[in-house]
Amino acid sequence: MKLLLAYPPTPYLVNPDAQTGLGLLYLATLVRDLGAEVEVRRLRSVVLKDADCDALLLTGCTIDEPALAAVAASAKEAGVPFVAVGGPVADHPKWERGVGPFDAVIRGPGEPFIERLMAKGPEPGFCEIPDDQPFDRWPFPDRRLLGGETGGNIFHPKAGAGTRSTTLLTARGCRHRCAFCRSGGRGFRHEYHWDRLCDELDAIERLGISDVRITDDSVTADQGRLETLCSVLPVRKLRWRASSRAVGDWQVWRRVAEAGCLEVNIGIESGDPAVLRAIRKGSTVAAGHAAVDAAREAGLHVRALFMTGTPGETEETLALNKQWVERHPDATVCLTSFVPFPGTAIWREPERFGVRIEIQSGNASFYSFRPDGSEPEAHLSIVGGMTRDALTANLREFRRWLIERGQQNEGK
Repeated sequence: MKLLLAYPPTPYLVNPDAQTGLGLLYLATLVRDLGAEVEVRRLRSVVLKDADCDALLLTGCTIDEPALAAVAASAKEAGVPFVAVGGPVADHPKWERGVGPFDAVIRGPGEPFIERLMAKGPEPGFCEIPDDQPFDRWPFPDRRLLGGETGGNIFHPKAGAGTRSTTLLTARGCRHRCAFCRSGGRGFRHEYHWDRLCDELDAIERLGISDVRITDDSVTADQGRLETLCSVLPVRKLRWRASSRAVGDWQVWRRVAEAGCLEVNIGIESGDPAVLRAIRKGSTVAAGHAAVDAAREAGLHVRALFMTGTPGETEETLALNKQWVERHPDATVCLTSFVPFPGTAIWREPERFGVRIEIQSGNASFYSFRPDGSEPEAHLSIVGGMTRDALTANLREFRRWLIERGQQNEGK
């Protein structure tokens, strides 16, 4: 059996070549280890060329749905007998547990699907796989399957110049239940064993890669695990970037900086306490300030992650967000327009959060950093409060203000 695993084209990205996700590499490595022929490809067009394979497996996010559907249609025209899709896009409401333009839609971890595919052959239909298995039983992704392709600079200029990079996942899941995120409430069950992670780090080093972006939901979620991580990374002289919830302990950030971390993304979301309560962030404005202060004092560059157009917003939110930013002139602000993605609590029950979902122009409007220069928009309205247009106006005003201050991240 010959399998082609493909990432969709991403023309909505400012820099499509900045990073390559690991999702398909995990599966491709497993396919190879099970004895089949496999190719991993990043598509530049929705027209699939040279599709000589027994099965095509696609992945992507909700924003990628139109491109994935077009790739599937192209593959069928090229004679590919079986086309399946998985990843976050499997939650897309357009398919409603059907398969749309695909032979199969996979929701959940892909490794069990690969094992079944290799054992029994293609099985059409909707496949829901429980997320309850230990991931250590499957191999770590072999980055050589990308044919020498690596990511570029992952650091903001204020943090330092970057070279060749890759992403790294050390744990799956999150203990928290933010209403805007699908990871919440799954706990912290899927931690990779340290022997396995050290083997993966050694493999990264052998490829001549020096920069790593750790893509865990929050690298500080478990202090014991973080301490071990900070002991194994410096041995390999790797520089890294990670994401975290708001942690105000200077000693934590100093340890992280000493271990080679140059930059941290901190989930602030809003400077308005009413918004934080509405989206069930489980954090406070004060905690966000303390986290950024501590990380900066430890020598890290901070990207503060903000959203606007969220439940709980009022006319006061814009001013409160500006006040928050003014306290941290050295931080870069990654401002995005909130999207009620399928699978999240806000998507499932918008009325409980006091909003109406109003996605006007399809998935193409979801991305906040746009190479065509267009501006993002809001995707909901507040019941009895701000309209979608008013939320969009505040979003764009905040964005312009950040650009004028030189603090807006541009998706690079």
